[in-house]
Amino acid sequence: MVRLELRLVTELLRDRPDRYESLLDHLAAHSFDAELLGRAMDAHDLPPERRHLVNARLTGVSRS
Repeated sequence: MVRLELRLVTELLRDRPDRYESLLDHLAAHSFDAELLGRAMDAHDLPPERRHLVNARLTGVSRS
């Protein structure tokens, strides 16, 4: 079994919006481990634009 936070980072790296969009929706609705997600994004050097997408979707805050 793979934690959804880790699966999300994998799908973001593979540029598979059909998969990461539903994961973002689920995590936003049901909570998530922010520390684990942050470590996974750091470990895989997720690009800034993807990090922004994740943060905006999961916190409901968008940068102007």
